[in-house]
Amino acid sequence: MIRLDKVKATAHLVNFTFATDLNNGMVVALGDLQADGETYTAAAPADITKDRIVIHASVPMGYAEPDFEQDFVLKAGKEGRGYVPERGDIITITDDMFVAAPSKNDLVEPVAAGTKLKVNVAPTAKVVAKVIAKETLGGKAASVLEIL
Repeated sequence: MIRLDKVKATAHLVNFTFATDLNNGMVVALGDLQADGETYTAAAPADITKDRIVIHASVPMGYAEPDFEQDFVLKAGKEGRGYVPERGDIITITDDMFVAAPSKNDLVEPVAAGTKLKVNVAPTAKVVAKVIAKETLGGKAASVLEIL
């Protein structure tokens, strides 16, 4: 689950599809633009030093049946929304979106070949964040991240 705490109103949003189910707060790498000219094909990051990383933050709303934010999962092949992270953005992500729960002041980066984040004392990724606080979100332990 994700909360966008401090993301500017003009943040760069992208639409994408992903081959498997995806939770909000997971990270993906954008691939090719699809034929509609608006939606990208996304995959798990392969090269975290070069890939165009996007943080998944789709609106948890279904018209057929209601989706609660804490239960929302983007189904495989459906169109989702992501934010291109920028320096200074602050977001909160539940700790289940990390390989292992980080602590305050840890540096985190995407996992190569995965959709979660990981702690790394010497990060090399294109997108790096610092855990600036620990909170709860939707009743789960969460980490407040500032994009560096």
